Amino acid sequence: MSQLPNRSRPARRPGDPDLRGSVVRAEHMDPSAPQFVPTQLKHNGNESISSDSTKDTDDRPPSEWLTRAEMTTWFESRIADIVATVGATTQISLNVRENLSEELQRFASEWKERENVVEYNENDRLKNRIRHLERELNRANHDHISRTKELERTIALQKEELDIKENQLNGKRLLWLASHPPSAHQKALDTYNSTLPGGELGSNMTSAQGLQNAATANRRLNLPPTSLSRLSRASLAAMEGAVQDEQSTGGLLRRFESSKALPTGSALPSGRSNYRDHHHMATQPATEINFPASNMAVVPFQTPAPPPPDLGADYTAEFTRIFTIIEGWSREYAHMVNPSQDRGIASGNQGLWTYMMRLTYPDPQSAHSHVMALLSNEQTRFWFVMRMAMTYCFEEIMHPKTFQQFNVAVSSKLKSIKDRLDAKPVPSIDARQELIREQSNVVEQVIASPHYTEFRNAALMHHTKHLRDMLGPLLNKNCSRSKAGADLGVLVIACFDLGSKMWSARLSFQIIFPELLGAKFVAGTMIAKDHPNDNPFHLQTKQKRLKLVMTPSITMRDDNSLTIIAKNLHKANVLLMT
Repeated sequence: MSQLPNRSRPARRPGDPDLRGSVVRAEHMDPSAPQFVPTQLKHNGNESISSDSTKDTDDRPPSEWLTRAEMTTWFESRIADIVATVGATTQISLNVRENLSEELQRFASEWKERENVVEYNENDRLKNRIRHLERELNRANHDHISRTKELERTIALQKEELDIKENQLNGKRLLWLASHPPSAHQKALDTYNSTLPGGELGSNMTSAQGLQNAATANRRLNLPPTSLSRLSRASLAAMEGAVQDEQSTGGLLRRFESSKALPTGSALPSGRSNYRDHHHMATQPATEINFPASNMAVVPFQTPAPPPPDLGADYTAEFTRIFTIIEGWSREYAHMVNPSQDRGIASGNQGLWTYMMRLTYPDPQSAHSHVMALLSNEQTRFWFVMRMAMTYCFEEIMHPKTFQQFNVAVSSKLKSIKDRLDAKPVPSIDARQELIREQSNVVEQVIASPHYTEFRNAALMHHTKHLRDMLGPLLNKNCSRSKAGADLGVLVIACFDLGSKMWSARLSFQIIFPELLGAKFVAGTMIAKDHPNDNPFHLQTKQKRLKLVMTPSITMRDDNSLTIIAKNLHKANVLLMT
């Protein structure tokens, strides 16, 4: 019988031949002979297959082999040796030997196929990894190039701004030196031989190199800061013309001293010189340098130019007129309480009622109650109607989108400008001003178009009809609807003309209606219409909450000059909670 224990024998699968009889018969044939004795068998006149394979094949363990091909060769060789050994073992029946040989050969074939699949998967995985790394590298390279270009553009813009500011500083320094001769004379006595404009620069003052040298000299000077915010080109040209024929600060001072019939103090008409040692100090630098005297003033006296018109006052008056028209219309035509009519709007005109609730709170239930309370009080009803008309005028008439209806090209251009103005991050001051200038140019082209009159008339009719439909349900019972409609036409004309003026002026307007939810009275930006005699700061200290906002807070900003000019045109008119 077999020496293997029962628990170590594998279970026989259905259809497999039963080898136990063959093994028993082999044991009875030659009990003393082992089942596999390669050294006792001969194959083709040589030693056993196992002996031959030992001679021809390296017996090193596969872990010492270096390549996959060598590993495969070793494995196939071992399988072939086992197959040959099984085939040469006569103690095993022929059927068993054939089955074992076939199983071993099948195993070798399957192993080869699986090895090919594994190798293919590994290669595919490596290729995918390489492609992924290449994409990451290309993306990183693209990002690096983009950042480099952006940095170069930023550096170029900053250099341009620096050059502009340096030129402005040079002009201010020229004006300051010409208006303060004692400082110019002290600079002429500088022991460090600093270069001043008019000394070595001469007629090259207007060149870029001359401006750079002037900036270097200005940095060496410890001049006090000037109060001038900007210097016009005319003033700078006058200064350069005054100094281009001189060769030093001493020449400037001597020319200043020798002119007795011309102004000798400040260039301003009310100026008065406080320099008392003219004759003593003029003999030192002017005599040593020995430049000819001149009978010209440092800065020729000119009548001061009139101040620029105050655009803020003009726009304030225009907005005040609009507010007065709307308030007067509301007080005359929509001040009488009519609860049944209001309930009819809430139940039968959802579009209008939604618009009315939007002007108070975001919560529909709270907004509904608040609107009904405002409309039910004769002291607040006309204020709320005023807010309805005010919101429509600012959002639909006095807005750049009004001009989008002119044609498709204008609409596309204005939408593109608006998207860039609203983009995040916020555009820089220069970029924003360029967009505002571009928007103003588009509006100016619309106004200058021969079709503008037709467009304006159509827009006036459209907005007048819309306001009539919106405010008609809130009119008093016995009022003249035709007169109320005609007065609304006057309001629409005033708003449209003011909007055309606003958006073609290259200015920025910030129009904000303060929110009611959680908002409290702020004296700096609001006016309490129901507390005209109370101190606004006392109301702010009491933290009064807002009941209604009738007019917006309007701020005008001008970015065209060297410094941003912002002016508050109107404060928001509000009602306060009791």
